Amino acid sequence: MSTRSDSSPGRGRTQRRGTSYTAPVTRYDAVLLLIPVIFLLAVGAVAVFGVPVPTAMAAGSALSVVAVTDALFLNPPTGRGPTN
Repeated sequence: MSTRSDSSPGRGRTQRRGTSYTAPVTRYDAVLLLIPVIFLLAVGAVAVFGVPVPTAMAAGSALSVVAVTDALFLNPPTGRGPTN
């Protein structure tokens, strides 16, 4: 028995009951995860080391800009999707 794993029309993959499909984490997923992690580290620096909040947020912003610049301009998406 098959069930649809994707509710989008035309994009549905079928799978057997009891199995699951997990898409691989792409570089761009990692960048989206990295941005809040950077800011959590900045908040941690404020709490643990007493770094001034504006300094920590400026450093977090600069690192986030580097990550986004890398993802959008240095290694842009190609539209081909993940390769396996």
